[in-house]
Amino acid sequence: MADNVSSSQPGIEEALSFKIFKITLYSLILLLCLAGNSMVVFIVCRTKRMRTPSNLLILNLTLCDLITPLTSIPFDLALEENDYIWPYGRVLCKTLWPLATLSVTSASLTLAFISLDRYRVIMHPFKQRLSSKQVKYSIGMIHLLSLLFVLPYVYYLDLVVQTRACEETWSEFSYRQAYTVALFVVQYGIPLAFMSVMYTITLSNLRLSSGMFESAQPRPLSRVSVDGNMNHSRLDIVSDSQRKASRVTLGQRHDSLVGRDQNIRATKMFVTVVIVFATCRLPNEIFWLWSDFGKGHQIKNVSRIAGIICRMFTYTNSIFNPVIYWIFSKDFQKGFNGIFFSLWKGKRKGSYDDELDQSEKRFHKLSTLSDSISFVWRKFSRSRNEINGPDLGENLAF
Repeated sequence: MADNVSSSQPGIEEALSFKIFKITLYSLILLLCLAGNSMVVFIVCRTKRMRTPSNLLILNLTLCDLITPLTSIPFDLALEENDYIWPYGRVLCKTLWPLATLSVTSASLTLAFISLDRYRVIMHPFKQRLSSKQVKYSIGMIHLLSLLFVLPYVYYLDLVVQTRACEETWSEFSYRQAYTVALFVVQYGIPLAFMSVMYTITLSNLRLSSGMFESAQPRPLSRVSVDGNMNHSRLDIVSDSQRKASRVTLGQRHDSLVGRDQNIRATKMFVTVVIVFATCRLPNEIFWLWSDFGKGHQIKNVSRIAGIICRMFTYTNSIFNPVIYWIFSKDFQKGFNGIFFSLWKGKRKGSYDDELDQSEKRFHKLSTLSDSISFVWRKFSRSRNEINGPDLGENLAF
């Protein structure tokens, strides 16, 4: 929610150093936000295997992260330099800030829905995953719910002729306060509390299952007799069927390890996104509560500078998310690398696909090399155990 007032009071002028700092930071935030989030949208839309239900939620979050600074920074910067006299007309007065508020609310609810999806995947792994159609329907409901909360803002926001400012025109100031609290609860309070509960339960379950999995490793087949002497006739006891069963168990354990690691990595990624969200959004939420319930609306010069700084924190949130995806997701790493290599080589059509294929091949070679080393090590360990005989009760470590 935004509120602008007339600047006829003395002492409102910003220092030149602060203006330079503000314009530089605004420009940097807008540039990085456009670059990072545009690449995320490109990767998800261009790469076929990335068009999964989970990535549709990331795509929606990314679009919200794009809309917020695009509909705020250029217009707010011009407004601030115009001494807060609204130059855009009545239609944009009722459109710009509500659109930014809509995207912020949708982003918060999308993050909450992602936490619910991660909870379902981890806590109920055998339940059917959400389909793309279900996710698209959920995204539509998120935007519809956000729109309902923004409609009062659209109705009461208007261009005031006397002050030439775009202001909220509530009949009672207490109504404005109530709406500020409602937005705080919907945009920040409830989503953050819900996500905290979901991820706390999810991470606890992952740690518990990880400990149980490690303690449940299979014991090796002993080839040593009870009296400690090697009994060569017992070497034939391990039949082909038992060896096949052992290989099946090994494959299942490997698949379980891979699935568990992927779940842990994805959950950590979204937890990091939530932490950044909570940190970057908190100053602006506190600012609006202070403006309506404290003395923020009375101290105009301090309120304006504080508002600019708090809004910068909100915009910065849009920069961090693509970086988090790149750090935690191998698929996004390959996508970003494909874009960077194609730009660096200066190719034209098909460059991204070529570089993505090369990145896939490099990643496949590394995975094959790692699997080969693990296989040789297991064969070496098995041969050594057949010669020396493993200790009774020893656990195999694959």
